Amino acid sequence: MADMRISRRAVVGAAAVAPMIAAVGPASAAEPDTVAGQVRLADEGRYLPRWLELTDEAGERARLERQYGGEQEWIPDLLRSGLTQYASFLGAEAIAFRAVNSTTAPLEPDAYEAVEAVEAIARAAGPHRVVMLNEAHNASRHRALLARLLPRLRADGFTHLAAEAFNYEMEPPGAGDPVQPVHGYYLRDPVYAEAVRAALELGFKLVAYEQRPDQSVSGSSLSGAAVLAREQAQADNLAALLIREPLARVVVFAGYGHIAEAERGAMFAARLKRDTGVDPLTVGQAGVGAFGPHVEDAPPVRALLERFQPDRAVVLMPKDPQPGALTGEETDLIVLHPALPDVDGRPAWLAHDAGRRRVGTSVPAGVGPRLLQAIHASDADPAIPADQFLVEDAGGPAVLWLRPGRYRLRLETAAGFTPLGEIDVA
Repeated sequence: MADMRISRRAVVGAAAVAPMIAAVGPASAAEPDTVAGQVRLADEGRYLPRWLELTDEAGERARLERQYGGEQEWIPDLLRSGLTQYASFLGAEAIAFRAVNSTTAPLEPDAYEAVEAVEAIARAAGPHRVVMLNEAHNASRHRALLARLLPRLRADGFTHLAAEAFNYEMEPPGAGDPVQPVHGYYLRDPVYAEAVRAALELGFKLVAYEQRPDQSVSGSSLSGAAVLAREQAQADNLAALLIREPLARVVVFAGYGHIAEAERGAMFAARLKRDTGVDPLTVGQAGVGAFGPHVEDAPPVRALLERFQPDRAVVLMPKDPQPGALTGEETDLIVLHPALPDVDGRPAWLAHDAGRRRVGTSVPAGVGPRLLQAIHASDADPAIPADQFLVEDAGGPAVLWLRPGRYRLRLETAAGFTPLGEIDVA
């Protein structure tokens, strides 16, 4: 049995659902029970074995062709998405954002004003029972916004965090439990795991709503029918929570187009609204872009960045709002992230996170891909780091960004783990 399901992203399907399939994106690269590197990550907490598989493009292509019965036109998309998604786990934004091209950014910056994202979302969430925030699976900065948003929504009465990432095959962790690789594929991004740890500390109850096998349809998981079945299953599972716990107020964290509210009603958010009458506040951050400085953003995104020059994530609010109007991402609100130069060789959004502290250390010289990792001292292996990133062969000074607490530092190399001692972060 697989330790979790990797989200399916359709690249084929019926013409009637083609726009929705495109919005959701390409399929993930692998099912974990068929890939040695995935198994080692789940069982041992080892990140590099899967990375070495993904960077061996010829070997990965051959494995995908075996899995899907020969050459398929969408296999290049699987190769790219597998590599870029996994690169985000390793703090390698330059690789994670290698294939960013499209955008749903507004074309007229002067028609909008920029409001600090947490404040704008919290204010808009007031009358809603459900708030949905999406992400691009290769963008850890989107998960960082979730972490910043949760304290405010908890203070405003939200009680549950429901995530596409949570493994439907087991109970999500509860208060005091460690967040482990088995709890969900995307939680293996240290930024996501830290957001979930913060949610537990705040008192959120975690909820899995992903499609179960009994809710699937026969045939290819990449078909249009399978995509729509998954959207309906997600809506049904969240609706069951709302019925089961009538006082629950839920923050939903999903990938890409699942939270689209278009009138055609094919996606998760639209189906939930249609089936329950609960109108979610939907907040899109996956489609706009703003992935600098590692890639060149699309011209509409650059125009927005030049107009507003944000140093934090902002929500773009129309100066002349139209009731019921949706953004280009088919959401109520849309987020623009800043494109700022790295700080100490790390993404600027880490440095701007008030909950994290700068921790300077040093790395010995070595050869080959290596990861500097900070592990919560109370977490036994297999553990998801609180922060990690690929380091250069030459070694030298390195910077981690950590919440207060006690950590054990280590290097992961192709040969295994090398302890580097423990530290306290005040």
